[in-house]
Amino acid sequence: MNFNCRDILIRDICVDDETYKISTNYDADKLKASISHIGLINPPILLPAEGGGYQIICGYGRIYACAGIGFKSIKARIWPRQTCAEKCVAVAINENTSQRDLNIVEKARALKLLKQVCPDEDNLLKNAGFVGLMVNRDLVKKLEPVTCMPRFLQDCLVRGTISLPVSLRLHEWQKKEDVSDLIVLLDELNLSLNKQRELISMIETLTVLKQQAISIIIKSKDIEQIRKDPNFDNRLKSQKIREYFKKACYPTISKYQKCIEFHLKKLPLPPNTQLKLPPFFESPVYSLNFNFKTLEEIISFHEKMRSVIESPHFQCVLEPFEG
Repeated sequence: MNFNCRDILIRDICVDDETYKISTNYDADKLKASISHIGLINPPILLPAEGGGYQIICGYGRIYACAGIGFKSIKARIWPRQTCAEKCVAVAINENTSQRDLNIVEKARALKLLKQVCPDEDNLLKNAGFVGLMVNRDLVKKLEPVTCMPRFLQDCLVRGTISLPVSLRLHEWQKKEDVSDLIVLLDELNLSLNKQRELISMIETLTVLKQQAISIIIKSKDIEQIRKDPNFDNRLKSQKIREYFKKACYPTISKYQKCIEFHLKKLPLPPNTQLKLPPFFESPVYSLNFNFKTLEEIISFHEKMRSVIESPHFQCVLEPFEG
């Protein structure tokens, strides 16, 4: 490829033109330190823009870093204006895939770029492999909406606080109602995929039951207190919030659980013994924990558990799964 390598004023570079931008973030401090110490080893590639100035093909991070250091000009490789779009896209993507694994949003950006020059799906998949983009038909379809998602939701995908399946669901929901508060909550809690889906399902149920907007449900006084409580770590905060929404969605179960807990407290359990109920009675499995040090404690435990089993309160505790 013929190119002209020369110094270009940074003010003449169209840094706001993100046509070929793939990377979602840059280690600015590391880049600045490297360039300050040893100089710019790999000059960015620029293309003369139709309206004047230069369009960036690759090297956004290097240009940002040089500008941050205070450089007025930067050495760049200038490609001919007539360079075809296919070539620009291929180099922009390969410049990134050859250095590291792309995150979900970067893959989506790369596919969007590639699709502009390879609209046919078979051709798209073939050329994706040529530029180091390892994808299949299913992933291509899933990633297509990602570049249209709100920037904050894309950031959550990059951080890994919201999964791709959940982000796709939120994106569809966003078309009907503002889900920005829900995105913030999910990002804050950093739940597993199943728990993310569970929380969304409960909130969706409450919007129907209470005929309220998502923002009103999420910003309720009780939820705000849990989120702001300095005594709750993220795990406990997540647990409390999920419990709150389960009680709100299933008030009958919540009321029944209080009754069961009353009988549980009446049981003559041996010392160092704890009987745990199935969470929200979603399974028939109870948990009995007993801590001991000596054989005599085990014998005593065995004798005292007989009175527990014969207690009418014990039958009430087991009632949800009896008969």
